Amino acid sequence: MIYNQINYYIKEDSTELLSGRVYIGDLITLEGRTHLFQPNPLCYVCSTLPEDSSSFAMIDFKDHFSWDKDKYRINNTLSRKTLRKYYLDYQTGLVTHIFRNQSKIRWMPFVVAEMPLFEGEEKEYGSGRTYNFYDSENSSILEALERYVGMHPRRTKTNIRGSYNQLKEIAINPERLTLHNKNQYNEPGYKFEYYTDDLELNWCWSYSWKEKQSKLLPETMVYYRLLNQEEQKHNRFVYETSNGCALGSSIEEAIFYGLLEVIERDAFLVAWYTQRPLTKISLDNAKDKNLLIIKDLIESQGYELYIFDTTMETGIPSVWVLIVNPDNNASVKTYSAAGAHPNPEKAILSALVEVSTSFAIYEEEFIKQRDKAAEMVKDSGKVQVMNDHVLLYSHPDAYERLSFLFSKDNIEDIDKQYKSWYENNPDDNFTNEVIKLMNKVTTIFGDIFIVNQTSLELEELNLNGVKVLVEGMLTMSFGHQYRRINLKRLQHAVKFLKSNKTIKSEQDINPYPHPFP
Repeated sequence: MIYNQINYYIKEDSTELLSGRVYIGDLITLEGRTHLFQPNPLCYVCSTLPEDSSSFAMIDFKDHFSWDKDKYRINNTLSRKTLRKYYLDYQTGLVTHIFRNQSKIRWMPFVVAEMPLFEGEEKEYGSGRTYNFYDSENSSILEALERYVGMHPRRTKTNIRGSYNQLKEIAINPERLTLHNKNQYNEPGYKFEYYTDDLELNWCWSYSWKEKQSKLLPETMVYYRLLNQEEQKHNRFVYETSNGCALGSSIEEAIFYGLLEVIERDAFLVAWYTQRPLTKISLDNAKDKNLLIIKDLIESQGYELYIFDTTMETGIPSVWVLIVNPDNNASVKTYSAAGAHPNPEKAILSALVEVSTSFAIYEEEFIKQRDKAAEMVKDSGKVQVMNDHVLLYSHPDAYERLSFLFSKDNIEDIDKQYKSWYENNPDDNFTNEVIKLMNKVTTIFGDIFIVNQTSLELEELNLNGVKVLVEGMLTMSFGHQYRRINLKRLQHAVKFLKSNKTIKSEQDINPYPHPFP
């Protein structure tokens, strides 16, 4: 193969230099083609990333009036053709393959975007699930990009290292964002550092919504796939995921969706840990009749589908969707998903497409792992990684742990349960809606911290990426040994719910691993 990047002409009469492209030629056929590539911001030779600084973290909110009030999305001109042009190339793209998962589809178009990580042979995947393959492909590429900027710092170079005690004048105390219980450090599979205020860490700048200024956050609480370097370890002390990561056509839109994800996971975990009875939602009066079509397709094949309301203090409609195979010997007995959105139909849709696409895939995979699932039912400590949570609740013997979901025997029509959405009209200014939600969250909980993760690769198409963390809300983690329990949050939740349940210690909450996928 012939690789040239600069000053190589495709043809003798061409005037176009291969700037930002690589020419790959076949020495046997003497044929070749050009491939577009994006510079790797992590390259230790040619990276041009600026040093991280407090000024880079500041966010200037701008007004946005052109937006879809049903979808809560700013109008943009992004098309599949544009996304493919900038990011998809089977040789050199950020995304190298697009898969239509047709063989396992039952109810919804499911598209996967494959992204190499340049860390050996490992790959990451973005998933797209919508009503059609065109939009599903767009979603899969965008999710891959969201993960791309959320795994490592690709906007700036991290340049601050020290302990909280050394940096406390400008840093956020990590304990404000809920750490692991000290007893967990001795549990099987726990591999992180023991945290103290003297532990040396890398820090990155974030924006504090309450204080309206930059504050330092531990880098390992922001980026979830950091690699240790020979000369410097990250001293990872907490399990962190992509929870709160989001992409948007503006920084405001990205923040909004990062915050919705935090609200969604918090509401799900509150329901799980408190085992509170939930109201079932009927879709009969939904405006989007596609929801009913999906529901009917699922139920026509003998499966049971339940939609539970998990909405908490913010008032943002939040749901837990559960699919159940009534067969006692089912390879996958249950699968759960969650959603949160100001439009309850959008919240339900996001969870509904998750269960309808993933359930069929896991039915094929988990039949071979029934013995492993049975071991997890007996020993929660064997739930060590993300897929283990789904595998555990695929086993029929774990079904009884979900019985609390059905303890409240009532069903409410969607338009009555979420009456305010159907009757109220959002602000013409999208940014006002974002600010309104942020202010409500900080009034109920603590501060909101935002890390701008927008890399040059995203800026080319006016995309923005962020990580949102909320003080006082529960965050999602995987592996039972890495659970992050905030007792004050759960105590506040049962008070809001006017529950008779008393929570004084972890002994008073649901002891089992959660079923979130």
